[in-house]
Amino acid sequence: MPEISIRWSRAGDEPGLLRLLQDTYERWPRVDTAAAPLDHLLWKYDDIGVQTGRHTIALDGERIVGAIPLLIRTFLIDSRPLRAATASDVAVHPDYRGVNLYMDMQAVARPTFRNSLDFNFGYEAPHPAMVRGRQKMDRWHVMAHRLAVLAANTTRLPPRAAAPGVTIDVVERVDASIDAFCIEAMRPFRLVALRDHRYLNWRYADPRGGGGTMLLARCGEDVLGFAALRVSNGTAYLADLLVLPGRNDVAGALAGEALERARAAGFERARCWLPERHPFREAVAGAGLSRAKEQRGFTYEVLRAPKGSLDFIDDPEAAVHVTIADTDLI
Repeated sequence: MPEISIRWSRAGDEPGLLRLLQDTYERWPRVDTAAAPLDHLLWKYDDIGVQTGRHTIALDGERIVGAIPLLIRTFLIDSRPLRAATASDVAVHPDYRGVNLYMDMQAVARPTFRNSLDFNFGYEAPHPAMVRGRQKMDRWHVMAHRLAVLAANTTRLPPRAAAPGVTIDVVERVDASIDAFCIEAMRPFRLVALRDHRYLNWRYADPRGGGGTMLLARCGEDVLGFAALRVSNGTAYLADLLVLPGRNDVAGALAGEALERARAAGFERARCWLPERHPFREAVAGAGLSRAKEQRGFTYEVLRAPKGSLDFIDDPEAAVHVTIADTDLI
C-alpha cells in the first residue's frame, strides 16, 4: 500500500489538483467555458469575501491523489449570517480507490471545520461512494424541501405576461448599489445563500466561470428584481431569480425575458430548479416552465450553529431559496 499523507491545501497545489480532477472525471471543467482549465479552477475557488475555497488533499509523495475541495459560503438563516461548507469536485484517483481514502481525508478535515463552520450544505450527489460516505457520517440529513426541475420548450412559449412600469435590461456587471435590493429580496427566505454584488459578478460576469446573462428589472431607478441565464451542455438555465417581496409579477416577467433570450440564442430546452413550495413557482409556470418528472435534493449537517437555528429545515413549508446556481452543475 502506498504511503499517503493528508493535509490542507496551500498555494501552488492548483496544477496538481487539476491533474487529479482531469484523471478522475470524464470531463473537467464540467461547465461550458472558453477559459483554460487552470483558470477555471482558480476562478471557482477564489476568495471573493462572501465565499472562499479550502481543500483537504491526499498525496502519494508529491502527487495529489485525493481531494475534498470545499466552497465556504455565507448563508442567511432567518436573516442571520452563518458560514457553511459545500463539498465540490470530490475526487479519489482511480488507482487509489478501495483503500478508504475518502474517509481518511474526512477524518483530517472534520476536526478543523467542525470548530470553524456553522453547518455543511450541499447537493445530494447520487454517486454511490458519496451516498456511502453520508451514511457513515450519520449527522448528515436530507432536506425536507425537494427541488422541482422545471422545464420549458422555448419554441412553444406562452404570451409574455405584462408587468406595468417595469423595464428589464441586460447588465454586464453590478455594483454595490444592488446590495440593498438583495438584502430586501432575500428577507422572506429562512435559508438563502448570500447574494451581493461580489457574488453575482463572480458567478455570472467572469468568463472563467462560463459567464452568463444578468437581467435587472427596474421601475425608474429602483431595482425590483434580478435573474441570471446560463448555458451549459446545450441547455439554457434560469439559474437564479430574486425579486422584492410581493412582486411575483416581476418574477414572471424576468423568467419570460430569460426564456425568450434563450429561444433567440437557439436553445430549445430551458430548465430551472426551485423548491416544490416556492413563492415564484406560479410566476415561472406562467412564463412556460412546467414541472418535469425529476426532483433534486440537498443535504445538511449542523456543526456549531446555535442550537435549534436550523430546525426549520425539516419543515417542507418553510420558505427557502435554493437553485441550481447553488451547485457547480452549471
